[in-house]
Amino acid sequence: MDSRWWPSSSWRLHFGKIFWVSVHPQFASNHLLASSSKDHNVCLWDLRTVRGPTSALECLTHDGAVYSARFSSGTGRFLASSADDGVVRVWERADTGFHMLKDTIENPSHTSAIVRPVWDPKRKG
Repeated sequence: MDSRWWPSSSWRLHFGKIFWVSVHPQFASNHLLASSSKDHNVCLWDLRTVRGPTSALECLTHDGAVYSARFSSGTGRFLASSADDGVVRVWERADTGFHMLKDTIENPSHTSAIVRPVWDPKRKG
C-alpha cells in the first residue's frame, strides 16, 4: 500500500499464521482487505477501523487452514477462498457482507490443499 495515505501500523489479525492478504479492486472507495489464515478463517477488514482480531467485519470459515482469499476482478463482488480441506469456496457480496456462499468447488483429483485459485481476467465480477 502507498504509505503516503496510510500510516505505518501493524495488527495481530488472526489467531494463526496469515497466508494471504488481498486488497479489494475498489479499495479507494471501500477500504476493504481480506486475509486468510491457518486459523481456518478468511477475515474481511475495513482498514479505517482495524484494531485487532475482534475488529473484523466478517469471518468466513473453512474446515482447514485457508491459504488464499482473492477478490474478483473489476467490482470485487465475489471472493474465492481456498484451503487445506481441498475446497474452493466462492462468496458473493450482499448488502450486509460476503456471507452468501455462492458456490463450493471440490476437485476430486486434488488429494491435498488448493493453494491459489485464480480468477479469469476476462470475467469482470
